[in-house]
Amino acid sequence: MQCHQGRASTVAVDDAVAKAGVADDQVSADLSFINIHYFAAAATQFGTLAKGGYQYLGKSYDARFGHVEGFAACMDCHDPAPSRLR
Repeated sequence: MQCHQGRASTVAVDDAVAKAGVADDQVSADLSFINIHYFAAAATQFGTLAKGGYQYLGKSYDARFGHVEGFAACMDCHDPAPSRLR
């Protein structure tokens, strides 16, 4: 999953399926596309803790994506320019 490519969380999908009352792989007009849009950025960073993408029962998922050593927060890379000169 890329930062801005999210679809839906495990919780959101499971809730929608339960609310529709359908079995696995059953087509239903009560189900529609769920899109978390840009929230996948945090879900990618926090992995299985956020469950931002659907996670299948019995499978293993990474806990946290430490992609750049020494950078722990989103703002470490995405901090906007200061409003004053440094």
